[in-house]
Amino acid sequence: LLDECVKDSSNHGFLPMFMRAEHDVTRFQALDMVAFLMFAATDTMVATLGNVLLHLGRNPAVQAQLRQSLRAELDGKDWGPDTRCAYLNWVLYENQRLSPTLMLSHIRHNLAHDVEIEGYHIPAGSSLVLSHHLVASKVDRPKEFWPDRWSDEEKAKRKGTPLEFLDHPIVREPFGFGPRKCVGSRIALLQLKSLLSRLVQDYEFYVDESTSAPVRGTAGTANLPSPFPHIRFTAAAAR
Repeated sequence: LLDECVKDSSNHGFLPMFMRAEHDVTRFQALDMVAFLMFAATDTMVATLGNVLLHLGRNPAVQAQLRQSLRAELDGKDWGPDTRCAYLNWVLYENQRLSPTLMLSHIRHNLAHDVEIEGYHIPAGSSLVLSHHLVASKVDRPKEFWPDRWSDEEKAKRKGTPLEFLDHPIVREPFGFGPRKCVGSRIALLQLKSLLSRLVQDYEFYVDESTSAPVRGTAGTANLPSPFPHIRFTAAAAR
């Protein structure tokens, strides 16, 4: 299929155009990029969107507040690169805290010195793998989906306390931090915010627990509940 796409000069997809250009890319490298992009751009986006919709569907007051904030900012229009909506950012941060897209998100190899975490001694030279799930239980009201915990007011309350770690980008952001931050983070956020802003402005929705089977685990490579609960959509009332 890849060979056919490359030969078809009318195919202007990224990989066919890249391979037709003067780049020293082998077939194996191209297929490796395809597999990685499908995982990075598909599984993670589906899991993040699914979990956000579940949290909003189970928290109608939060959903209503987000709808009000988006309508005030966008007035029914689509999300754009210059759009700002703090409450949507807080919703995404809170989703990452409770339902991280990837279960194992931070890996550090060959620790330079001994580390102690929650009473566990980890010797120098070890590899350390951390999960965002560690964060979920270390905050006030840990089981509640409460986006306001990310407001400037709540951040000011945490300043200088052990809970201040919550505001570090490595903990707060789903894409990592620093020079190894996900290269696709900007386009992923634009896609996610574009879709969410349209859905939330146009529809009211809830999780139909009466017809949903109990969640038994996760599906795919990302943290998506399986079987996925049923979400019912109806047109949102006009402003």
